Amino acid sequence: MNLNRFLQITRVKQSEFLLFGYKVFSYFKTSNHKNLLLLGIPRVANLLLVFLYIFKFGFLNLRKKRYFVRLAQYLVGTFSIDEKQNSIQIYSLTINPKWRERGIATYVLKYIETQAINTNRSYLELSVHKTNTLALKFYYNFGFTKIKENRWFFILRKSIKK
Repeated sequence: MNLNRFLQITRVKQSEFLLFGYKVFSYFKTSNHKNLLLLGIPRVANLLLVFLYIFKFGFLNLRKKRYFVRLAQYLVGTFSIDEKQNSIQIYSLTINPKWRERGIATYVLKYIETQAINTNRSYLELSVHKTNTLALKFYYNFGFTKIKENRWFFILRKSIKK
């Protein structure tokens, strides 16, 4: 069943910033590189880590546009973007593990790509953790290529065909 016609992308309201940060954290920690996040530390420390992550994430993303991806009453994903002069930078594209591999991330990237075309941007760019092999495969299949790497991440770019 094609879910695309039931998906909705909505802008995160200021009153929902904490929920956004929590969802990004919870979806990220269930990805295929979750062991990097929690590091086997005690539960109390994990709660502190969650709080610090959400606070830091919210502070660092004050100027970015944040979005929820909804399917009926379900919150199935998140992402944020930063519109630069020639590009759209994508951050925190996360899909609820229960809803992965159903075309939702592809729908989101097509949505962002359409925004880039409509605003005359030349490319999309994002970073992905080097150990996140599922995400890397997905982005490469969508047309992204690696342009840089640092210790932990690959920087990927996709040129926009106008």
